[in-house]
Amino acid sequence: MKQSDLNRTDPNWLISNHPNTANQLKPSDRINKVAHLLPAEVLDDIRTRLGDWVLSGI
Repeated sequence: MKQSDLNRTDPNWLISNHPNTANQLKPSDRINKVAHLLPAEVLDDIRTRLGDWVLSGI
């Protein structure tokens, strides 16, 4: 496997190199752009963490 192929498994590469993803997007918009590439468990974890963060009042 080439190094360039390994980079494609990195979530940051997926977000920054996904078509129609601009750097000025909010993090939530960036996640939405690649959500179809992520396993359901990852999306559930993100949703749970965001909910915990909001409830913490930070």
